[in-house]
Amino acid sequence: MKTPSRLLALVAFTLATLPAWAAPVWLTDLDEAKKVAIKENKPILVDFTGSDWCPHCRTLEDNVLASEAFQSWADGRVILLMVDLPQHGISQAVRSERSQVCIKYGVRTFPSGLLIGPDGQKLAIQTGYAGAAPETWIAHFDSH
Repeated sequence: MKTPSRLLALVAFTLATLPAWAAPVWLTDLDEAKKVAIKENKPILVDFTGSDWCPHCRTLEDNVLASEAFQSWADGRVILLMVDLPQHGISQAVRSERSQVCIKYGVRTFPSGLLIGPDGQKLAIQTGYAGAAPETWIAHFDSH
């Protein structure tokens, strides 16, 4: 009978620690991100990506955005917004909406990271990805 209680204790521990392991939540709508940013008084970090066609975008995600260093930095500091323009899998309406965000901020290079204030004003941009360590990539935005 002691085994089930140990199992329950393990399950309880696992559930209690899940938020620490959970990946950050990326919003996908600029207006929603602005509302959250205003409410929480935080800037928005936008990741402009082409998830199914851009190898540098995937490398940025694997090396930086999925890293513990990035997740620790982003948690409580910024609202995350992903503007993904894949070749397949989104409607023309969604593609148009996301393209308008690119046009609004002058984004022509993928990947691009953009830090904007809660009011939508551009604070900093980083275009392309050449393999920088997470701490180096983060430092560009941390100084703003």
